[in-house]
Amino acid sequence: MPMIESIAIAVVAITGAYFVALGLGSLFVPGKAANFLLGFAATPRLHYVELLTRVLVGMAFIVSAHRLPAHLVFSVFGWVLLSTSALLFLVPWRWHHRFAGKVVPVANRYITAIGLSSLVFGVHILASVASGIAATAM
Repeated sequence: MPMIESIAIAVVAITGAYFVALGLGSLFVPGKAANFLLGFAATPRLHYVELLTRVLVGMAFIVSAHRLPAHLVFSVFGWVLLSTSALLFLVPWRWHHRFAGKVVPVANRYITAIGLSSLVFGVHILASVASGIAATAM
């Protein structure tokens, strides 16, 4: 497997682990998870770090999709991340900050659902990566 694909699959696996951690945090320490989610657009620096991270993760999903089960789902998810990140790069940070300040507190009312969804999503990603690696090794 080429190195760029290995790195992309590692990034996808790390993303899966992130969603599992977010899910567990949302279920077991919901206050801390809610505060964590509120922090994303808190400063211009965090805004751009978030966007760059989304771009890198989106690219990793696209590059590694063909090696994973449900490759179309992984590819579409990567393209959604890339396109929404491109749009957010065009939006001034203050708008993103204002939007997050209104939407995230409402979403945090459903922190248990967010936790369960994140946990399922993360486990699915990790299982897909494991399955893709196993299929590649054969």
